[in-house]
Amino acid sequence: MKKTTLALCIGSLLSTQAFAMQDTWSSSSSSDGEEVFTTTTVFNFNKPLQMPDIWQSETTPAWKVVTMKGRSNRMLATPLLEEGQSSILSTEFISQGGYVSFDIFVRGQVGNVFAFYINEQSMIEYDETTRQYQLRFPLPAAGERVKLKWVYEKKLATGSIKDRVRLDNLKISGQMDSDLDGFNDAWEFKYFNSLDQVNAGNAGRDFDDDGFSNQQEYDHHTDPNQADTDGDGWEDSKEISMGMPPLLSNQTAIAQYQIKEAPLSFELAQSLLEQGAEEPASAMLEALANDRSFAPAMRKLGLMHLYGLQVPIDVATGIDWLQQAAEQNHLVAQLELYHALLKAQLTETAAADAFTWLEKAAAAKHIDAYYWIAEAYHLGQGVAQDDTEAHLWYQKVVAADFNMYRPQALQRLGELYQNGQGVDTNLEKANAYFIAAFQAGYRKSLAKSAAPSVPNAPAATE
Repeated sequence: MKKTTLALCIGSLLSTQAFAMQDTWSSSSSSDGEEVFTTTTVFNFNKPLQMPDIWQSETTPAWKVVTMKGRSNRMLATPLLEEGQSSILSTEFISQGGYVSFDIFVRGQVGNVFAFYINEQSMIEYDETTRQYQLRFPLPAAGERVKLKWVYEKKLATGSIKDRVRLDNLKISGQMDSDLDGFNDAWEFKYFNSLDQVNAGNAGRDFDDDGFSNQQEYDHHTDPNQADTDGDGWEDSKEISMGMPPLLSNQTAIAQYQIKEAPLSFELAQSLLEQGAEEPASAMLEALANDRSFAPAMRKLGLMHLYGLQVPIDVATGIDWLQQAAEQNHLVAQLELYHALLKAQLTETAAADAFTWLEKAAAAKHIDAYYWIAEAYHLGQGVAQDDTEAHLWYQKVVAADFNMYRPQALQRLGELYQNGQGVDTNLEKANAYFIAAFQAGYRKSLAKSAAPSVPNAPAATE
């Protein structure tokens, strides 16, 4: 791929900051018979995002423009966060009095916190699960500098895509460009901490000598005081001309692009293998595994060496690749690694080491791992034999619908009750489990074919 094409692809895939286009409208009200006109800035996230740098992410993951399910309008939303992370949205301007109003959608687990601040003073704080609020707060007196800040903090380790906050219908009294010089107050405060440094008169000047005028810096949301805003070694004007994002380091941009592109390269490598082009396919897989730590490629290489597919059988190498994939939390690789370690027995602790990977997969609620933990306790593989524990894990498999090991788990429970292993002997229960297993599709021949396909490992090659 040509460099310019890669640059354009990266530029189209990445967005570093949330911006909003503003509309202004005037309304009138009467006070003691005198008509007073108020200009209000309405932030319309449905329109093209052209407003430069109203929103400052302040070194935290940036809010994004999203569309809620069942709604046609777009709004700003917090990104997905990890435990302990915050996402901060803010803007600064000169108050013209009046109010700020907005709708906020809070959704997630109790314990994650959303708060809104005016000049660092907390206005509200919520940690509820799912609520929608329509809020309105008075702004400081006209002429005062004011900073609005929306903060969402992910305090809990557990959660999902639902743990986030959305902002909509934002209105602020007055204009964001209070001195009417063509530059937003927020942009001027961010880069100059004042409204006096840049104006219409010096819009054509280039303060940082990077080939971009102050106006061009404003239009592209870059720093007029730094030739290279993101500090990646390329001047802003060069990155813009190349189609690269000037607010995101090229190193980061390329890494993120590769993450998005890796699945496509993996599919191509598998297609090449099917067509008999082993050499380029293997090279692609190793590049994905070594350079990008792409777990599916690691797993594929592991299985190729275990089975001798397109490469000579090398059990030790196969296990090594599977372990690298397992360490990337690839659940299927964790199960395959368990069976490979158990069958290869390359070390004295192989069985115990294998069992730890089962536990990791089970902790991620992988139902197949439940069954093999039950089997491990029942047979004493990698762990002390304990039919009481086996009974508990077989029950977990049975309780989870639509899994391939449910018939085998029902059959095993019948055997435990029949033989009094880990439970009191109960032939009535045993018979009920045997019938349920048969109805679920259990057959001895099918049970054997349902075992994992990882082969019995021959001796490792030197």
